[in-house]
Amino acid sequence: MIDSANTSSRRLLEELEECVSLGPHGQERSAFVRFVLSGRDDVSLEDIARHVRSGAKPLLRSLQKYVSWGNDEKVEEVEAWLSTLPEVSVNDITRAKQLGLEIRKALNAFEKFLATTPDEKKVAEKYSQLLNKYPFLSAKLKKTMEYQKNRKKRLERNQAFRKTGKPLSSVVSGRSHAIQTLDPCPVWDLVIDESGMEFEAGAKGAQAGKVVGLLVPRGSDLPALKGFHAVSATPEVVDQALQAILDRPVGVFGISVTDIPEADGERWMDGVCEVVHWVWQLLPLDTQTLHTELHVHVENRGDYEARLDLKALERELLRQWARIDASRKVELSMSIAPKDGHDFLGYVDAVAFTWGSSAQESRERLRRSALVGECLQSIGSGRKLRDLRDFYARPELLDGEYWKWLSGLPGSDRPESLSGHLLGRLATYCSNNPTKWDEYVGALFEHLDSKALDLQILGRQCAWLAQCRPSGKTLPAAMELMWNVALLANANHLGKTECQDSIRVIKSAGDRLLDEDARLVCKADLHLAVQATNRFEFDEASRFMERWRGMPRLEAIFREMGLAPSQFMQYAELSNMTIGLQLSGRVKSSLGQHLAFEGRLAEAREMFELALRDFERLSDPVSAARDKEQTGIYLAIASMDDPDCAPTEVTRLVESVLGPVNSAIEALASNTKVQDKYKHHLLVRYLVQSEDEKSAKDYLRSAKSMSYDYGHPWPLIQFYRCLLARKHESRLWQETAKSIWELAFDPDQGPTVRYIGMCLGVALGLIDASWPVFASEVQQLRTALPGAQARLDLLERYAAAPPESPLEAVQTLLPFNFR
Repeated sequence: MIDSANTSSRRLLEELEECVSLGPHGQERSAFVRFVLSGRDDVSLEDIARHVRSGAKPLLRSLQKYVSWGNDEKVEEVEAWLSTLPEVSVNDITRAKQLGLEIRKALNAFEKFLATTPDEKKVAEKYSQLLNKYPFLSAKLKKTMEYQKNRKKRLERNQAFRKTGKPLSSVVSGRSHAIQTLDPCPVWDLVIDESGMEFEAGAKGAQAGKVVGLLVPRGSDLPALKGFHAVSATPEVVDQALQAILDRPVGVFGISVTDIPEADGERWMDGVCEVVHWVWQLLPLDTQTLHTELHVHVENRGDYEARLDLKALERELLRQWARIDASRKVELSMSIAPKDGHDFLGYVDAVAFTWGSSAQESRERLRRSALVGECLQSIGSGRKLRDLRDFYARPELLDGEYWKWLSGLPGSDRPESLSGHLLGRLATYCSNNPTKWDEYVGALFEHLDSKALDLQILGRQCAWLAQCRPSGKTLPAAMELMWNVALLANANHLGKTECQDSIRVIKSAGDRLLDEDARLVCKADLHLAVQATNRFEFDEASRFMERWRGMPRLEAIFREMGLAPSQFMQYAELSNMTIGLQLSGRVKSSLGQHLAFEGRLAEAREMFELALRDFERLSDPVSAARDKEQTGIYLAIASMDDPDCAPTEVTRLVESVLGPVNSAIEALASNTKVQDKYKHHLLVRYLVQSEDEKSAKDYLRSAKSMSYDYGHPWPLIQFYRCLLARKHESRLWQETAKSIWELAFDPDQGPTVRYIGMCLGVALGLIDASWPVFASEVQQLRTALPGAQARLDLLERYAAAPPESPLEAVQTLLPFNFR
């Protein structure tokens, strides 16, 4: 800091300019220097204004940059600071923001152009045009071109790997990398990096921030990795970097932006502090000395520079730790490291990039690394992450509500994860405290009765309670039933079919509990029916619903007899009272699906209508809306497939779910939200069948780059997009077709989804009988899908002699909403 009393006015003006350019970080100093200068005779007001404007220039460029990046948090911060400077006009600020917005639109358009234009000459021309208009974007434009070029290579690589049955990532997990599982060490290096740009509260999507720490014992044989940047590396090189970590006894801990406590100011540094704290909390210490050294190296980000002094932050963390547990003697040092400023920054960059990337090979690398849940946290609440600190020291303080939340976190079923580690400590306590165990059993039954029932989480909770059951306690029959239903529900979600043990238990427990809790048994039977449907055993699915079939059948008989609803409503009311209106409607909806799968479309439609009547009578509009939407989609699809249903009626039923088709196109075409994917499937299926050329072209225009997500029914959405593109926008169809492989043959998918993928691939001519793993895939499907033998025979015939019409092939290979 300059001594103002003994400094020339020229030097003070230079310092004023520098302080202004620092933004809020230089606010106090710039105010003081301005005050000093205002009292100098050799300095005019115009001199001060000129230097302030000069200092504001880099801030205006930053404002422009942040607008072009879409970083609203930084835009607000810089604009607020500029607005305090009277020498900077509103027009200056507005021009910077407008140019930033213009640049963002130009870059987005360029990215879409690159994604859909294979002609290198046209790409070069477009690049030249943009460079002439925005010469300062040269590096960004080149980076965008390189990214899109690499993206195309990755997509081609992924398709080739899928066709030959090779995994998209070669990494192999071995030992645990949870920090609490490491051996004590006298000195540790913690290297911290981030992915994503947005650290403000509520940030979502690809740019949402994540902070990751890599903990390495001093003296490790982990080789230096400098000059490595995962975003520009090939998938194989990123694999190698991550594998080097997985092969060694090092620790990893990361949190997402939603885990950072909400506060004003720079929340990225808050995230860094949370990571440092949790590393301290979990760090293994020598049992004799309880002492170690922790050297933290944080990669520089934005305004944080290597010259910043972090001593005050060190002292505050040490003060907090002494209050929590003074016996843990950890010497702490923290520093900001420049890019490539530490030997291990490349490794933590590989982890952060993989966690933050949505690319399929990154998703598979992340899955195979087994780091999510165990090391990379997604708690979802900064407040609750803080609460876990207290529970870590005294797990018995965890009440039933917190136990339900904790057991629902990703990875909580793995003992090495943060949540699993805490639940393990709690299990030890519960096994000797029957009262506490009873409290959690009560919480489980609250979950079971709630409208927010999550069967996968329920299964984890049942397994945990069974594991820590105190001596003399028995597992309630209802808990045993729902545990197995939860296991089955998870298998159904992935299309997996080998679940005979769970099916056996569910049948047996269901018979025992029928009189005691008919609703619970009905839920179990509905899941058994889904499992049978996934195996293409539609008769078997109907048999699982046999004990509930009487309700809709009785209603249908009364209608056939010509009785008015008022005359048989009392009987319908009695049958609904057994399991309630909602389950009654779901039974009818399930029976309608089985009829549709068997091609009995008129009967199916009638059953869906009966189900919708039940849902209309539900008192909870939110719950009713979910059921009505799902069954409404079934009804619309069955009507599409029924040749006796008039096109106008099909359109009416589709629009009863989606709203007007033109509005649905605008809302869904580029929408990848999980809650809208089945509506999206209905829309593209309808557009292909209706042959409405205007709507199809409107959809393709709105769909832009054909963005998609993972899981069912995205392979089907991409298939129908292919048919639309093939007819109206041929340049889009090939890239869209390639994505079907990534989606249907993801390692997490079960045989039902893989069979759907095989059918779509054969129908589009992407694969045939010469595909290297075709025969082995078909054989595996024959074992997993016993009810699909005739369809698999037909699939083999199509693979040997490609079908002329992809749509007709799919209509014969896949029934009802499997297509």
